[in-house]
Amino acid sequence: MSQFRLRPNTSDAIFQKYIWQDNEYRIPEQLNENTSIIDVGCHIGLFSYLCWQRGARNIMAFEPFSENYNLAKFNLESTSISLSPKAVWRSDGLSDEQLFLTSFSLMHPDGPDPVNKDTLNTGTPSVFGESGDSVETVSLDSLIGDKVIDILKLDCEGSEFPILLTSKKLKQVRYITGEYHLMDNVPQVGKVNGINNYSVGTLADLLTALRFKIEIVPFKDPLFSDTTGNFFAYNLDL
Repeated sequence: MSQFRLRPNTSDAIFQKYIWQDNEYRIPEQLNENTSIIDVGCHIGLFSYLCWQRGARNIMAFEPFSENYNLAKFNLESTSISLSPKAVWRSDGLSDEQLFLTSFSLMHPDGPDPVNKDTLNTGTPSVFGESGDSVETVSLDSLIGDKVIDILKLDCEGSEFPILLTSKKLKQVRYITGEYHLMDNVPQVGKVNGINNYSVGTLADLLTALRFKIEIVPFKDPLFSDTTGNFFAYNLDL
């Protein structure tokens, strides 16, 4: 792998291990140059670059948090990956409300990865802030269009729920993978009509109804396993 620029005293190196070494999103060792990929919440470019290294050349990556976006731009400059500072968002037309970004948080001292004091978690910014930096959005369905997407990856701190639940084009995706983040209180802007709460069952019901084979894997550390984990969904009709 290329030498990426990683920030000291942050979670960047931990995420690099998860994505490159542990292959947490279960990406095949070899991809075709025509493999189409949408990377929602690309952080500093680790997942997109992994797919590039494995042969994919049709990759769209989205990262709205400016510090992460700028580092992703640097890390991906040797590729032709399409990188945008927009946040991928819901597809039901209810996207007029302004979204604001939250910021980094400190790594949990009792978490599964050894960290130094005051280590920042650079993966926590979400679009559910109450004020601050606003963000431009683009709907998932507008990105899919009339195409078949081979891999849709989402790591977007809770907005995976409104993104997926309002999409009408998930049947055009072969493989959906990502992290889920359960919240005690869903912000109003992230709610979807007819759904009272977001759970792993919500994801499973949505995707199995669309004939995806789905696997839910809670995070390995019990401190986070009740709220965070990975999901893997395989379209049985593509």
